[in-house]
Amino acid sequence: MGAKRKVAPTKTTAIVKRQEARQITIPEAVEKVLLQGDLSPLNTEQRLDYYKKVCLSLGLNPLTRPLEYIALNNKLTLYARKDCTDQLRHLHGVGVTNLSREYQNDLCLVTVQVQDRTGRTDAATGAVPIKNLAGAELANAIMKAETKAKRRATLSLCGLGMLDESELDAVAEYGLVTARGRVYYEEGHEPQGVGAKAAREVAERKIAEYQDLKAQGKTAEARQVKTLTQAQIRRFWAVVRAEGWKDAAVIEKLKELGFASTKDIPDEQYDRIVETFVKGKPKPARRVMRLDWQDADVAHIPFMPKPIEEQAKCKDYATFLREKKVWIIGATDVQAFTELANGCGYDVIETPAPTREPGQEV
Repeated sequence: MGAKRKVAPTKTTAIVKRQEARQITIPEAVEKVLLQGDLSPLNTEQRLDYYKKVCLSLGLNPLTRPLEYIALNNKLTLYARKDCTDQLRHLHGVGVTNLSREYQNDLCLVTVQVQDRTGRTDAATGAVPIKNLAGAELANAIMKAETKAKRRATLSLCGLGMLDESELDAVAEYGLVTARGRVYYEEGHEPQGVGAKAAREVAERKIAEYQDLKAQGKTAEARQVKTLTQAQIRRFWAVVRAEGWKDAAVIEKLKELGFASTKDIPDEQYDRIVETFVKGKPKPARRVMRLDWQDADVAHIPFMPKPIEEQAKCKDYATFLREKKVWIIGATDVQAFTELANGCGYDVIETPAPTREPGQEV
């Protein structure tokens, strides 16, 4: 088994990068599966469902893995294993009625004629190279040619135009698929630019580029970036907390600045980062007071904070009704009262909004 191609995420330092594909729509995925025979748009669950339905339509037992996935010509499709042709021969009563063998141009050619229980017939040929073969190797090649011919004839008679596993050695480039859906290539069948040899070439080029950068002092190791000491980190947290920053907000802000944590902050940028937090400290949350309008002239204040209560009494902006335990304010005093509340750190919300301007006659 050859080396597996490793797929790396985008924006990585890995030696092999994955080519990002455009997300296709559901109609496009259906078209690829049904019309082009490409199963790659399907996820693992959808491929499993498709696999079971194909087996059911052919009368095959999916538990014996009669079919396997193969990456061929930039498509993910199915090919028939030995279990597939064996089950088909049993289901349809396929038998060999004639077999002939001949040798041409260093090839062993085997032609078989088959017939099913309904009397339908078909024929197929299997060919394998036998140049410079002798003894057991020659015998194995001849048997392989017979097997290939029988399987191809069986698939053709049963109406299946898929590839048989005995034909894989004749395919120049193909990839097999793991149980988790990853495509890997056996040695000698990798597409151009894929495989162990291509990976070694890319690795050698990347190493050479790194060595050049290191010689020029452009790598992180060469620059020897100095990060914060533990004392600086403790001082940083003391400063930002004193400015009113919550720990979670500090971490989010550091990520915005490009640092995963305080340990990643370069020593030379310490002062600038601290200044960023001091100048951009979070604003304290303001409190809210509510004015409930009873009619166009009078509003109720359900709650009056003590600092505002004392000043409102002095300036005669509001009146307290003891029997109702509520403050009332006239429409003409709302604007002045709002300014007073804002100065004490409160925002005023009116519910519902007044139907006229304060002081306007009804």
